[in-house]
Amino acid sequence: RKIYAIGGMKIETNKYYEISGYMYPHPKNQESTILVTNATPLQDVVESFSLTEEVREELDSLRPESMTVENIVSKLGTILNDLTYNVTHIVERDEVLLGLLLVYHSILRFRVPWDTDPIRGWVELKIVGDTGTGKSALVEKMMKYIGLGNRVNAESTSRTGLTYKMEQGNRGSWYIVWGAWPLADKELIWVDEDTGIEKDEYGEMTLARSDGKLEVKRAVTAETPCRVRAILSGNAPKGKRLSDYAQGAESLKDVFNNEDIRRFDFAIFMRSTDVDPEKYNRSLPSFPRTMSDDALKNNVLFAWSRTPEQVVFLPDTVDAILETATKLSKVYGNATDIPLVSPSDQRNKVARLTVALASLTHSVDESGERITVYPAHVNFIYDYLVQLYNAPGCGLNYYARLAVSEEIVGDKFDKITNELRKLDTLKGASKYNE
Repeated sequence: RKIYAIGGMKIETNKYYEISGYMYPHPKNQESTILVTNATPLQDVVESFSLTEEVREELDSLRPESMTVENIVSKLGTILNDLTYNVTHIVERDEVLLGLLLVYHSILRFRVPWDTDPIRGWVELKIVGDTGTGKSALVEKMMKYIGLGNRVNAESTSRTGLTYKMEQGNRGSWYIVWGAWPLADKELIWVDEDTGIEKDEYGEMTLARSDGKLEVKRAVTAETPCRVRAILSGNAPKGKRLSDYAQGAESLKDVFNNEDIRRFDFAIFMRSTDVDPEKYNRSLPSFPRTMSDDALKNNVLFAWSRTPEQVVFLPDTVDAILETATKLSKVYGNATDIPLVSPSDQRNKVARLTVALASLTHSVDESGERITVYPAHVNFIYDYLVQLYNAPGCGLNYYARLAVSEEIVGDKFDKITNELRKLDTLKGASKYNE
């Protein structure tokens, strides 16, 4: 049914409203038509969040004693153990659990010195795992515990269900139905079994993932905000395991095109052999609760409600981000067909993950409103990414090194070929033609 908003009110098509107005017969076809005189946005979880004194005390339980790498490691260890033994019951997967928390605690947008406009702050994570490694169970349990985010099973949906589809009304007019991705604007989406969607169809979301808006220019022209924190998980495609690849990172090439891989901020690879089978079949030790049930959800809502002006980098932090991006690019940047680390925008990826870590550890200033990012957060993210990409299930370091070797060999081959072409190899050949 068509409705018309009058009076200059601004209505976003991927949001929910309580509307009031009047119904009239359309003058051309007598179809029931609603003229909206008032549209009240239904309050979402972010707008309903309030930083009360009680909430402040809860969030303090997530903060280390001081912002040093050692204290951050200690505090995160306590948080991860609490969640592992009391919520997920999936052991030896701290790197995955931490990755989920970083996506949840990413900020929508923030400012950096090397860009005039606020950059994208929401984080996107790709998880590749062998079957039976607990990747889906881990995300599902954390999503239920936090109580935020939406799940989409790619095997039972399609590109249209994820982005948009066009439908035709009874009178022949076309309209757009937005999919799960734009409807999760400013929140989080989990796409499970993401190999259920063809790699070329992910291209429909390439611009939306980088710019935060989804544009449609077909029978109907429309645009909607699409700023979505995303977790995509799935097995290696075509029934393979990560061990079937020379390096596990190569599995991404079978799922996504090059430009879509580059838009992931980081990736985690879970091999079935990473965990000793004995650890699956034993009773878990008890671990004391170190935070209240609502503390983590409130910390996530605190992160989601921050504005670009409420993220502050210390001067040394900016230098640390640039140095870290350079170091990572030198080691992994040559893997140009698996561009998880792309020299051109790695500083933005490091900044996003660093801000998310500062938010997770509730690093705030005296006002309690602004997130303060320390160099220790950057150093921790560097160590974390190196651990992920050097892991046996990923091997991005070896893959990048091999790419350099192939480039050197290729250059030498081209040089030798050019020299051989300069030789007069036909000298004396005329006698064989007589």
